[in-house]
Parts: sequence; structure tokens; C-alpha cells
Amino acid sequence: MASPSEDNLTMKVREDEMISPLNGVSSIKIAHFLRPSVTSVDGPVFEPPLDSVNPTMIDNSVPLKANFVGWRHPQKDWKTLVNRMQSLHRVAEKWCSKTNTFVFPWGEATITLEDIMILGCYVLGDSVFSPIEDLELEMIKEKLHKAQSDIIRVNAKKACQSAWMIKFMKCGSKIEHEAFHWLSRFVFPIYDGEGRTVLPIAAHLTRGTKLALAPAVLASIYKKLSSLKGALVASRKLGTRKGKVVHLVKLTVPFQLVQAWVWEIFPALRPKPNSTELGEPRLARWHGLKKVGTENVLLDIDRSAKDFIWRPYTRAENNSLPHMVYKEKDYWVLVDSCSGDEFEGLVRCCRSSELVSLEVGCIEQYLPHCVTMQFGMAQDLPGRVARVNGRFKIAWRNYT
Repeated sequence: MASPSEDNLTMKVREDEMISPLNGVSSIKIAHFLRPSVTSVDGPVFEPPLDSVNPTMIDNSVPLKANFVGWRHPQKDWKTLVNRMQSLHRVAEKWCSKTNTFVFPWGEATITLEDIMILGCYVLGDSVFSPIEDLELEMIKEKLHKAQSDIIRVNAKKACQSAWMIKFMKCGSKIEHEAFHWLSRFVFPIYDGEGRTVLPIAAHLTRGTKLALAPAVLASIYKKLSSLKGALVASRKLGTRKGKVVHLVKLTVPFQLVQAWVWEIFPALRPKPNSTELGEPRLARWHGLKKVGTENVLLDIDRSAKDFIWRPYTRAENNSLPHMVYKEKDYWVLVDSCSGDEFEGLVRCCRSSELVSLEVGCIEQYLPHCVTMQFGMAQDLPGRVARVNGRFKIAWRNYT
């Protein structure tokens, strides 16, 4: 098979001087880099995001109340929820909104499309904004809308999640109702009820249409991580008396995915994972678990250079995807119509693009070339990527 042309590659290969991130020893070797990258600091390189680099040695409490609407049991026991999310608060202090990455003293990392894919959402498929174009889908959407309206009339103008669950259980557990409830509670959670934005998505899923949920979910996560980081910074600057809340922030995204990612990559912060059976989702490893007690989360993070797990999914956990994609040795794959979704999906994960959220006006840059070690490659100077997100249709074309 002929080698693919360079213009179609998501990575490039060259011999260069490489420095080990563990011991600082340099050597000349052949290395693989994600594109775009540059070989000189004089090139169009991203400026280092230095606002999150300095370690915070004092792990004092932050005068902040963060309402994690996307968590499975929000607000029932506030103290328990705060304790459970403590490590996420601390990791968020390392967030840089310019690059959508966490900046640690020993390198950059972020939650990627690969993480969202393995934790449960498709990276391939039609846009979440795909219109309803046939009568059957329109009827499904209208059925959901009517059910929503009925709930709103009974529940003080809110189609709350518990009311929706009761509704679809009484009607014989119709699949469209289950899809709607799942989307609005766990994928695109909303604080004050079931949003109409997920009605067409639920209708499409009912018909078996494959939708690219991962980019929409990740765009929302990136934006809310920036909101959480801003709230943490503002709260620390304001200061407060003990027990007085200074800053409030509402986070309507599935942050359980971020928490699972933190546990996957930071062994010092995670509980002992559950054993999983063949075919169980990756998230089952963390079901029902609580955080590990640690005196100083930030200090543990800053000292995690040698323990950080760059590629957690290459380790067999009864998950079929790693066995199909991740091999012992490197190999070339020409991604075409016959190569399978797994490989095309991995290309999407490794390619810089723009992600469109369901939230109006939310388009976030996705820059995997800033964190290439998470894909088993060497980290080069990341090249600057121009924004092309004038409208969501343009951003979607950029993604596909």
C-alpha cells in the first residue's frame, strides 16, 4: 500500500533531539508529532499559557458554591457533593481557557474527544443540529413536546426530571421518552427542566440515527471549566469570613465525565476502581465511588509528573475499543470508507478542530496537538491555529 500524502496526515515524523519528561536526558531519535507543529520558537507557536503554571502550595478552602447540575444526585446532600468534587475544584485551578488545557508544572493535559468517546459518546455521526426532515420524526418530536407541555402544566412551569421519569414509566417506557430523559439528565443537563433543544436529538436517536454527541458535550465542558476557573480565581481574590459564600456558579454540564477523567489519570487522587465485566462501559469502573482523602490535592497534582497516566485506555479493562485500535507496535492505517468507525473516530480525536455546543454561541477550539503525549506521540512546539468559527455551520464543517 502506498504511503499517504503528507497533506492528509494528522501527524508528521522526523528525527530530532528529544528530551525525556521524566529525567531531562536528551537524545536524537525518530519521533511522531501531531500537526500543526513548529520547529522554532520564532514560528507561529502558541504562547505558553502561564496563568495556571505556578503551584498553589496552600490547599485552603475556596469561598465558592458551585452547583453541579449535571451530577447524578445534585444538591440532595451539599456537603457530600462538595467533598466528592474537591479534587475537580483543585484541578480546575490549573485550567487555561486560551488553549482549553490544564497547565501543570510538568506539562499540559486536557480531556479530549478520545476521553468522551471511550466514556460513552460518539465522535462520528450527524450534527446535533440536524433538522427534522420526515413526517415520522416530526411526529415523535411533537409527541415529546406534548408530553413536556403536560408536565409543565402540572409542575409549576417546569418539566422536572423526576416528573418526566414518572411520565414515561406510566406510558409503557417508550424509547423516545427514555432517550429524552437520558439526554436532558446525563448528556445535556438543564437546571430548570427538560429543554426543547434536545427534542429533535431524542427523535433522531429513537430512529437509530448516529449523532456526534461528543463534540457538543466537550464544547460545553470546556466552556464551563473556564467558568469554574474564573469563579475560583474571583473567590480567592475576594476572600471571606469562614462559612460565608462569596461567589456562586452554576455548571450545567456532565462533570461526572471530568471527574472520571481525573481519576483515570491521577492515581493519587482516585479510589480503587470497580472490577468490570466484558462489555460494560468504562464509567462502570467509578460507579458509586468516593474520592480518596488527601491533605493537599494541589500538591499531589504538582508532584504527579512520574505517576501521571498519559494513556489510560491502552490498559485492558474489558473494553473492546483498545483491543481494536491500540496495538503493541505502531502501524499505518489509511482511513477510508472500509477502515471502520474506530479508526475514523480516532482521527477526529487527533485533529485540531472547533466544537459546537448546544448552548447558543458556544464554539470552542479543540487543540490535541497541545497534548500529544495523551495520544502516544512526542510533544512538539504546538503551532497556532486560527479561529474559523463565524457560525456553527462553518465550525461543524471544520470538525468534519
